[in-house]
Amino acid sequence: MIDLKEIVALYDKRVKHLGYDAHSVGWRSTEQQTLRFKVLTRDIDLVDKSIMDIGCGFGDLYDFLCKSDSKPLQYLGIDISGEVIKIAKLNHRDVRGVTFFNKELMTPPEEKFDYAIVSGSLNYKVAEDMYAYLEEFAKIYRTRVYEGLLINLLSTKVDYMQEIHAHYDPVLVQKIFEKYFQNVKLIEGYGLYEFTIQALY
Repeated sequence: MIDLKEIVALYDKRVKHLGYDAHSVGWRSTEQQTLRFKVLTRDIDLVDKSIMDIGCGFGDLYDFLCKSDSKPLQYLGIDISGEVIKIAKLNHRDVRGVTFFNKELMTPPEEKFDYAIVSGSLNYKVAEDMYAYLEEFAKIYRTRVYEGLLINLLSTKVDYMQEIHAHYDPVLVQKIFEKYFQNVKLIEGYGLYEFTIQALY
């Protein structure tokens, strides 16, 4: 298990060393990050929607959506790393409808959004029972969205797991989200050691 303060220190250190780089926020490459964004938003119309990006990193999801002709009307990015948020704010200064906050993901704003999107933010083992933690996450965020929650997680279908990482059984995760959302789609097999859940009303 890893403490949240350790996660903050890890990302702050990477950003100070690497700056604006995919490796700073834990991705192997920009190409892999882009693939994740494509899968997360597959068949979802986000044009003129309001989006809360949980664990937003540098706000690259917003840039991806704009380049993909899916520009949201409102975008709120929250991230646990203050150093990450500094660069996100700098990169998107004066962009209308875009805001960033340095927050822990289990205490989101009261404001509701059309969609919440979560890419890589639940990959660390921050609790003894990560399935219970994930269910609590689902309970919280079902009250913060009008249309749905889009999330990716590390899969148990891998050869190797690091001690600090949380891996999940895709079928068990799908069942958790089916308790709180009407339409839950599981997406696997896109070349990475993970899976995506689109949980929609």
